[in-house]
Amino acid sequence: MNYHIARDGQQIGVFPKEDVLAKIQQGTIKATDLAWAEGMPDWKLVSEVFADAFPQKAPEAAVAHTPVPSQAQPASAQPQAAYSSGPGTGMGAATNLPPKPENYLVWAILATVLCCLPLGIVSIIFAAQVDSKYRAGDYHGALESSRKAKSFAWWSFGVGLAVTVIVVAIQVVAAITAASGGY
Repeated sequence: MNYHIARDGQQIGVFPKEDVLAKIQQGTIKATDLAWAEGMPDWKLVSEVFADAFPQKAPEAAVAHTPVPSQAQPASAQPQAAYSSGPGTGMGAATNLPPKPENYLVWAILATVLCCLPLGIVSIIFAAQVDSKYRAGDYHGALESSRKAKSFAWWSFGVGLAVTVIVVAIQVVAAITAASGGY
């Protein structure tokens, strides 16, 4: 079984039980960190989930003297609370996911309006997919759509810049030709 470990509302990682126990012994996972695994209704303190890995009095002392990361979250917070990146995230199937990838929608729109319409439209399509895939729980699909939206936006800017340079060069050559007594 894999355990999601979080500290201060940020994911530390997802580890098998053996790795969690080893990291507890190394001190990289603390008693006050939060742990969650599939089948658990809420996040719990690592000291509660892995009580055997801690001496009997150490978790109480650590909790008494160290602010618990979950104090910023209600005790009934669902597992996605450790990963939510703003209002509206963590809804539906998007539980236990890292923060939502950037959708690059603004860049896609600017690329469409200012540079290259066909590539910009493709960028907008991929940018629009990021949020819906993330809400559906498809983090890797959202990440891929984000990467493609960014890539097509950059390609659109590049093509727009290249076309502009070519048009300006043609106009300069035409002006020079006309000034030198050509047409």
